[in-house]
Amino acid sequence: MMLDDPDRFRAYYGQRPAWVFTHRDLPPIPGIEIRFVQGDVRAAYQDIAKRLSGVNLWLVGGGDLVGQFHDAGLLDEIILGMTPVTLGKGAPLLPRRITSKNLGFREAELIGQRIRMVIDVRALKLRSS
Repeated sequence: MMLDDPDRFRAYYGQRPAWVFTHRDLPPIPGIEIRFVQGDVRAAYQDIAKRLSGVNLWLVGGGDLVGQFHDAGLLDEIILGMTPVTLGKGAPLLPRRITSKNLGFREAELIGQRIRMVIDVRALKLRSS
């Protein structure tokens, strides 16, 4: 578990700060910069953008979180890593309709038994509320 061994977190994520979207009370990982957030992704994004100005953000957490960033117009590419054994009757990759008219294939690469795909997301014209 990461709580018992913070070096496992560092080995994978390096020194990156993390924002974790959750509705649960989670314990911090000692020595790791983690902010637990909830609610509208736009508020968290503003905090992240201030802290990490000009750096690409890495979203880990599934299709619903990616969809929330897409809905807010804050997504410009999707990098997918898929393992063949996870394909089949699982949950949808992206639970929203992010349609192909807004996506453009950039590249694919086989890494071991995983496929890494990069898909550009074209800017959306957001409706005013």
